[in-house]
Amino acid sequence: MTKKSGENAVRAALELQLGAQYLCHAEIDVPESPQVFLTLQAPPHLNLVVNLSLRKASNDESLYELRLVLEGTGLPRKAEENEDLPTVYRANVVYAGIFGLTGEASSEEKEAYLVQNASGYLMPAARAVLLNLIRESGFSTVNPQPVDFREFWHSYKKSN
Repeated sequence: MTKKSGENAVRAALELQLGAQYLCHAEIDVPESPQVFLTLQAPPHLNLVVNLSLRKASNDESLYELRLVLEGTGLPRKAEENEDLPTVYRANVVYAGIFGLTGEASSEEKEAYLVQNASGYLMPAARAVLLNLIRESGFSTVNPQPVDFREFWHSYKKSN
């Protein structure tokens, strides 16, 4: 069985149920305020880091909480390799959801399935909170590129 057909079999065996989605934490820090608004010559470049945490939501083996963590750093412009630029802002959002998962699979297969599939339900709202936080702080911004959570999962597994 190929890796791809194995993933397809797991996807067919599992069913995801959507539960509550909620904001856990949101903050922004503008360390050089108000001076930054007087000297900034262009909209800041958004450097976005995405992280996830997954845990059981209760003693019920089929309920999980997935937390999506977005860490946005505003820079005066896109940094060159090994270039250290001053921080315009730091914004952090933690957005979570409760998900049910039914079906037979190993715990590692369930974890992979949840990260790859449930994350997509959380990302639009988490991104909206982050971008609104940045805009309400006086900065313009553009939408970040979409995140491929399947690729994210495979990269995470390779590095750990």
